[in-house]
Order: sequence, then structure tokens, then C-alpha cells
Amino acid sequence: MAKLTVKLGDTKKTQSATEIFNETLEGGLCADTNALLISYATCREQGYGSQTLSVDYTEEIIKALVGYAENGVPKFIESADMDPVQALHSSIKMMPDGTITYKQSGKRGSKSCMFQNMDDFVAFVSVAKEKLPLIKQALVEAYAEMQSAETEDDESDSEE
Repeated sequence: MAKLTVKLGDTKKTQSATEIFNETLEGGLCADTNALLISYATCREQGYGSQTLSVDYTEEIIKALVGYAENGVPKFIESADMDPVQALHSSIKMMPDGTITYKQSGKRGSKSCMFQNMDDFVAFVSVAKEKLPLIKQALVEAYAEMQSAETEDDESDSEE
């Protein structure tokens, strides 16, 4: 069901995404690259536009859309509410110059990690895979020792 829209002085026709898709679906040849392209829109609201894809991706697009239609669409998570894994998945990308970036915080103003190229990234992952568990273990052990020492101090204070 389409959302309610109101416009003063003019009658606005509300259409479903399917109606707009059927009206806008077209294919053509890109003048610059000679690629066969498909284009369509699902809404006519300001700030939204048509989607264009190479015919080479048709089956994969259909498969992805069917998967989301059958299994549900992930809920939008405000970037500030993302955990570090969600933020990484949401932000990792390879830039046109080959550099790779990602964030582990969705908070405004958080800084990205950057890698010069895929080799740089793969080397980092190899080292991080080894060292992150080691630093985690050392931190957990040091915290446990600190908690134990505080408990002993509390017990000795209560004996006095």
C-alpha cells in the first residue's frame, strides 16, 4: 500500500512501485561504452532516481531481490548505533585508486583505517589475525589480576 500524500492546489497521483516500474522500465545501448543497459524507477519522489544496470547483472540482481523478498530486508541501523562489526561491513570499500578503507565505529567524526592496496590490506589482516587475540588475552588476564587485587584489598580493609 502506498503512503498517503497530500498536495495543496494540485492533485497528486500516488502510484505503487510496481506501477512506476512498469511505466519506466526500458533498455538501451550506452552511447559511450556500447554496453546493453536496463533502467527503471520505483518512485518519483525528489531525491530518488532510476536504477541502471548492465544486462550482465540481470540474473544476480533478480536473485538478490528474490532473496530479500523471501527472507526479509535487513533493518536500517543508525551508524552511531552500529557495533564494530556492523560498522566494518557497512564501510569497507576499495577506492578507484586501489586504496582500501573501513571504519569500526559509525559515530560521526570517526576516522577510517586506510591501506595502500590489496597486498597491504592482506598483510595487515594476516598480522591482525595473529596479534588481536594475543592482546585480548593479555588484557583479560591483566583485568582479572586487577579485579583479584581489588577484592583482596577490600577484604583486608574490612578485617581492620
